[in-house]
Amino acid sequence: MKGAFGPVRQAAMLLIVLLGFLPMSADAQESPGFADTRSRLVRLHVDRLAVDWLETRGVPGLVVALVKGGRPLLVRGYGVADVATGVPMDAERTLVHASSLATPLTATALLQLVDAGLLDLDADIGAYLRNLRIPPSFPEPVTARHLLVHTAGFDSRIIARQVHRPEELLPLQDYLASRMPPRVRPPGEVSIDSEHGYALAGLVIEEVSGAPFATYMRRNVFLPLGMRRSSFDWSRELESSVATGYGLAGTTLEPLPRDLRQTVPASMLATTASDAARWMLALLNGGTFEGHRILSRENTSFMLSRQFTHHPSIAGTSFGLREGRRFAPVELFQVGSSSGFSSAVVLQPDRRLGLFVAANCRISIWGLADAILEPFVRRAPGPRPHEPQSPPDSTPGVTGYYREASISQTSIEKLATLIRQDRVVESAEGGFVWRSHRFRLAEQPLLFREVDTGEPLALVVGESGTRYLAFSRGLMERVSWFESRPVQLVLWILFAAVFLAASAWPTRRFPRRQPVLTPTDSFRPRWPLHCAAAAALFHLTFLVTLAAALAWALREGAESLAFGVPFAVRLVLCLPLVGAALTLPAMLGMARAWQKSSWTLGSRLRLTLTVAVLLLFLPFLHGWNLLGFRF
Repeated sequence: MKGAFGPVRQAAMLLIVLLGFLPMSADAQESPGFADTRSRLVRLHVDRLAVDWLETRGVPGLVVALVKGGRPLLVRGYGVADVATGVPMDAERTLVHASSLATPLTATALLQLVDAGLLDLDADIGAYLRNLRIPPSFPEPVTARHLLVHTAGFDSRIIARQVHRPEELLPLQDYLASRMPPRVRPPGEVSIDSEHGYALAGLVIEEVSGAPFATYMRRNVFLPLGMRRSSFDWSRELESSVATGYGLAGTTLEPLPRDLRQTVPASMLATTASDAARWMLALLNGGTFEGHRILSRENTSFMLSRQFTHHPSIAGTSFGLREGRRFAPVELFQVGSSSGFSSAVVLQPDRRLGLFVAANCRISIWGLADAILEPFVRRAPGPRPHEPQSPPDSTPGVTGYYREASISQTSIEKLATLIRQDRVVESAEGGFVWRSHRFRLAEQPLLFREVDTGEPLALVVGESGTRYLAFSRGLMERVSWFESRPVQLVLWILFAAVFLAASAWPTRRFPRRQPVLTPTDSFRPRWPLHCAAAAALFHLTFLVTLAAALAWALREGAESLAFGVPFAVRLVLCLPLVGAALTLPAMLGMARAWQKSSWTLGSRLRLTLTVAVLLLFLPFLHGWNLLGFRF
């Protein structure tokens, strides 16, 4: 069947190209018959792709909205919203959880306040927050512009970000007052996706407008555009209207729980394909739809143009959207991935082309979006193999170990550094090698290109000297030699070996000095030894448990921590605190041991070594946010 339809689909794609592009430059002259022919061809093209995904990928349901030239070309649902009941995916009524596609809508709302003269994009947001204080960690203040392009410098935080039921979602003010991550980088230094940054933008909207975020979005964005089904207000009623999300276990579909996040303005958009089409049409039409203006033409232009980049040759970001390099002219996009749902929106402003696609299954959906757009876009010329002119040793300050820059620095989530870490090494042929790809210096400021494909990679140096590797799909941050995986592995093994030996000492019999003893020292107190051994045993147990937890996280992931830290983890984090408390009497006992003649030199040295290692272990724990409950 698939082979039989192959030539038909190819012919349809060719006709779409021939019939589609010409009239789009002059929509007013398009005849009804012409539009009907094009509509049928577009439907044939998308239907075939959608059916293929349903049959061969195991996707239960899809919704697609395709717009061009100020009108919808196709708004359609495929498959089922719920496998058990067989309810079909309806493009008009079926809600999907579009997660991160919330960010361009939140950006739209924030820019509305700029249009109204109520907000200055470049003013300190602290001036708009009455009950939440942003610590002055750096001289530069955080602005609304920083929030919109993810450059505010806030740390990342996953723990306690999710809840099990809609009624557990807190008001933004309450949640951010207790869980807003600290600032760890100067504003404007680098762009790292921040759900909490966009949640803070939502709180600014609340404070300035005087209305709850979900209410403001309904009144000022959704209703003016006719997006009557869309919402950020996850009540029980709304949740029951959202399609069931599924995960693929082999070839079996398994229903997944809702991905309910406290960062509502960044991740909790529920929408339909029909509503998404209306928002895309408004944005591609200068901020208006069917006579309703939701955004000024100037701020709409800001939304659809680059606002930040790590390097001119690296894809950048706009307000709530990312810049792509697949098509020419450049497209803007955003992808959403949550428990049981995948979604994507792609906009090509110069062609007034927009696509929204979503599936009620967690799967990489970009391939489908790319295939749907194929007849309507022109591919950007791909990078060419790079023939560097620079000398072979032109890799200043690049080599070392790098971690994903999105990893938290101030909570126990920092342990992910030990798992998600790569090494950049010098190449014998010149340049450097990263992830099996060789790069050579291409131009200044520090831009490198992959030798075989020409893909760009830029070295970014922060104000504090921190070095980053920026590329089209993310950002890596160089770690100190001390936090590199080999050094940490050696330290963990050394600590574990010393603690293992020390915890066994009380079970051994140590010789005593035999000279005549005074009544005061005829009994050698063993409590320093027991305290040191107990502290070592607590720390050893903690290291073993932590190693097992890291192995589990590497294999399964640690998404369960998103609901909060389980009691068992809190209990494990008590172990180093008890070990630290026992170190103090062990240290005092060590001092007495050197004053008493009843201790042999070997016993004194062993006790001293153990206490020294116990003391060194404390800053080690502090560096990984493991001393106390830092989450």
